[in-house]
Amino acid sequence: MRAGIRNSTASLVAMLAIDILVVLILSLGFLNRDQGDLGTFLQFGSGRIESTLGQAYLGIELAEAVVESGYDTLSDDELEILLDPIARQPEVRNISFLPHGIVEHVFPREGNESAIGDNIFEMPERKKEAEIALETREPVLSGPYELTQGGSGLILRKAVFLPDENGTEEFWGMVSLVMDTRSVLETIDLETVDMLGCEYELSATVNGGEKTLMEASSNYTGRGAVSVKIPLANGFWQLDIEKRPDSLEGAIVLTVFLSGLLMSIMRFRYLRRKEDELDRARNEAFVDNLTGLGNRSKLKEFESLTAEGSGSYTIFYLDLDNFKNINDTYGHDAGDRLLISVADRIQSMIRSDDLAIRLGGDELAIVLRDVSGENGIRAFCFKLESLNSERVDIGQTELPIALSFGYATFPTEGSNFEEVLRLADSRMYEQKRS
Repeated sequence: MRAGIRNSTASLVAMLAIDILVVLILSLGFLNRDQGDLGTFLQFGSGRIESTLGQAYLGIELAEAVVESGYDTLSDDELEILLDPIARQPEVRNISFLPHGIVEHVFPREGNESAIGDNIFEMPERKKEAEIALETREPVLSGPYELTQGGSGLILRKAVFLPDENGTEEFWGMVSLVMDTRSVLETIDLETVDMLGCEYELSATVNGGEKTLMEASSNYTGRGAVSVKIPLANGFWQLDIEKRPDSLEGAIVLTVFLSGLLMSIMRFRYLRRKEDELDRARNEAFVDNLTGLGNRSKLKEFESLTAEGSGSYTIFYLDLDNFKNINDTYGHDAGDRLLISVADRIQSMIRSDDLAIRLGGDELAIVLRDVSGENGIRAFCFKLESLNSERVDIGQTELPIALSFGYATFPTEGSNFEEVLRLADSRMYEQKRS
């Protein structure tokens, strides 16, 4: 994985060098630029804004994922570790969790204590955006607001829905990310735009409302301005720039400015790629390399998530009969082919919320979530038994599938995960001996 990161970094550096070369060419032509040139300039500016907002959207997705994966079971220290990559971004003031719309946790807590207990549905200036987030189920960016804890902030919030015991999605609450307004505007570097001999205006149009002015230079008129829109889930921001009649100097400053924009865009691309690599590494830690099924770590994760005893599930413990003889007779490649084929067939039999696990060797486990009734279990047993009538082509011959299995159900047949797993294992061996 480290080699992959190094290769990715080398590619990004090469791309950055090419982009800076393009910037130099654009800058040298700036002295004779027209409105079309100014439009190209704006595209770079919008890239910097999108970089900043893009990281905020990643942050709100991370907060939503934390809720969906067991927010109530995590300690403050564990939450802080998970949220640290986003919370330490210079523009981010805090990330909040609001069950039923009431602020319960804020990270970092220091300096944000006064926000705890706020109910956004009872705050007139924020209620509308909260209701839009609830209705659309999309991230909603609004502000700037004067914050309870002081200063001005832009707030990105998203409504989170979790399934109840019947699978019906219910409103859990909100997650929100607050960005410092001044820090966001500083990343756009509008003061440098003024140094280049241009006037500017940054405005927001969100939630179907009217255009709201966020920042503007003192002499902006709107005459002959070139515009670029930065799309949001609930509207857009618009950056407008116009030339002053005497603004033909400043090519060197422009070069520095555009280089900074590119550096910011490349930083975002790099972070995004690095995050993708980290996600792949996390996934690989829970996946069996041979079969593509989950591994024991994945099963352990399920055990920890169900430690509170919520919900029902049925565990099937499976074993391939005569697997050692197959390896000894036809070779381990043949045994691997048989195991992979059985794993693929089992994966096709279960739902997306269920788990298929390779415990090791020829032993497998299946976890059916919210399946504990006799009819559902009998139907799945029939599917497993039907596999024993199928054959697998291993190249040199066809081998019959021979599975033994046992099952047990939580909570009717065990008070915890380990008890249910042991009982399913015991029943599997009873079937194998019969």
